[in-house]
Amino acid sequence: MSSEDDLQEQIASLDLPSRVLLAEADIGDQAEEFLRSDLGRAVVGIARQEYAELVGKLESTPWWLFWRWVDLQSRIRRVKMFPSYLQELILRGRKAQQALAEPEDDERE
Repeated sequence: MSSEDDLQEQIASLDLPSRVLLAEADIGDQAEEFLRSDLGRAVVGIARQEYAELVGKLESTPWWLFWRWVDLQSRIRRVKMFPSYLQELILRGRKAQQALAEPEDDERE
């Protein structure tokens, strides 16, 4: 049996909360790796640039073009949330890693 099969068996033997924590930890690691990558930095840079452009458009849009304001505000919110979603995944992953490590610490005592 390969090490991949062994790993799958170990994961399958975990209880559901532990599997969820393991998945969150893995996704957090992937999000952190993505942010460190050239692609991740480029995507976040594009989001920041788009945010600045949208804010500029919002500032120059006359107040009476209400629907244009609403559209720009919605787009600004979406663009602004992208990096924060990645940060949230990273934080949840770190918390999951800590939670998974706690039982090991308890067993040593």
